[in-house]
Amino acid sequence: MSRTQGKTLHDIVVTRYRKGELLIGVNKSSMLNSYARLSRNPLIKLFHFIVYVYTFPGTIIGVIGFLACYGQFLYMGAYLGCLVALIALERYLSHRITIDSALKNKHVFADLVTRGIIKVRDTLDPDRPA
Repeated sequence: MSRTQGKTLHDIVVTRYRKGELLIGVNKSSMLNSYARLSRNPLIKLFHFIVYVYTFPGTIIGVIGFLACYGQFLYMGAYLGCLVALIALERYLSHRITIDSALKNKHVFADLVTRGIIKVRDTLDPDRPA
């Protein structure tokens, strides 16, 4: 008899992921659109809104143009540095939130797999689906 009898696919994936036998790949563009909804945390939603406003092309052009007009090149460098830091932080947070929410809830896991946001792969043979 198999020891996995009676377990759901979600339970098997969670145990194998925690053992290091599976990799969970994430579609980056879909992940960035869905992580604020998945977290259900108002601070994460506020962070997502701030990143959206801060990285909006009109905001970038306006701030760079304004700072260049007044010769504030140090502030321009600080703005661009913060822009890169925010994008890197958003990528890290969205990756963590997506994988953690998929491991916690089997309905979220099934939704993310069917929409193609996450893909479960075997560690030893990543080309073969798990």
